[in-house]
Order: sequence, then structure tokens, then C-alpha cells
Amino acid sequence: MQKSERIQNISKEFRDLFQYLEKNAKQSVSNLFDAWAISDTVIIEDIYNITPSWVTPDILRQLKYISDISAYHLMFMPEINRLRGGPLLRDILENTENLILNKTKGPKARIYSGHETTMAAILSFLGINYPHQPPLASALFFDLYRQDNHSYGIQLEYLNMTNGRTAYPIQLPGNQ
Repeated sequence: MQKSERIQNISKEFRDLFQYLEKNAKQSVSNLFDAWAISDTVIIEDIYNITPSWVTPDILRQLKYISDISAYHLMFMPEINRLRGGPLLRDILENTENLILNKTKGPKARIYSGHETTMAAILSFLGINYPHQPPLASALFFDLYRQDNHSYGIQLEYLNMTNGRTAYPIQLPGNQ
């Protein structure tokens, strides 16, 4: 993936930033994903107000952009989405089917926890990802509803922390 034309073009666009990062972070930065490793650390440091002095507001903005497009492009390939997000999504769907068939013993709600790469993989697998790295404390909610005609539906909501603490509904492609 790092050798793909798309990633190489993005890496060329940020060559000046990469040189700046090499000089100041004292790490080799030859492509988008090398820069992502640095951006991830710096963004977390920014959350705790401990960013290094070389991280200006403009550098932080660029690093956030690097983080967003890196997460997006990492999940660009369906094979990766299936491997990273498929098992969790399969478990969610199996549990939903068990609820519908009344095979569930015990709690009727499940809570899963994962990393932002798992969240991005599920969003990509469902065809609803966009260039962003899911932030800390983001969440996907799969709510099962019984319709009036005795069929079932799932409402999907995404809490990505960019709009406060309100989750917003996600419309899956092909379900307009």
C-alpha cells in the first residue's frame, strides 16, 4: 500500500512537512504512514497540553490532516476492512439475529471496545467512511427495532465527538 501511486502522490505533497518532522521529531519520515506515527503522538500530546515547542498551530493542523487521510487510506482496500472490521461486525450481526430469533440468554445489550482502526474498518466495510481518523471516545451504536409490520430494522448511529456528545444517524449506501 505504501508504494501505491495514490500514497506516493500524497507523500510528495507533504515532503516539506516530512523534512520538518525529521528535523524536529528526530525520526525518519519517508511516507504518509511514517508521518502518521508522529502525528498520532503529537495529537495525543495536544489533548493533554504537552505538545513540543516545535509544534505550531499550522504544524498541528497538518498533522491532524495527515492522521485523517492516513486512517482513511489504510482502510481503502476491502480486504483490509474485512480482516480488521469483519469479525466484530459478524459478531454484532450474529447477536442481532439471536435477538430476533429469541435465542439470546442473559443481557440483551452488548458493548464492544476497540481502536480507531477497527472503527475506521467497520465504517469502510459498510461503505460510509470518509477521510478522518475516528477520535478517542467515538462510538457506533447498532440499535435493533421491531417495526409495526413485525419486521426488524437496525438503526446505526455514529458518535465521532466532532459535534459534541450527540450521535447522529448513518444512512447506509443503497438503503435510501
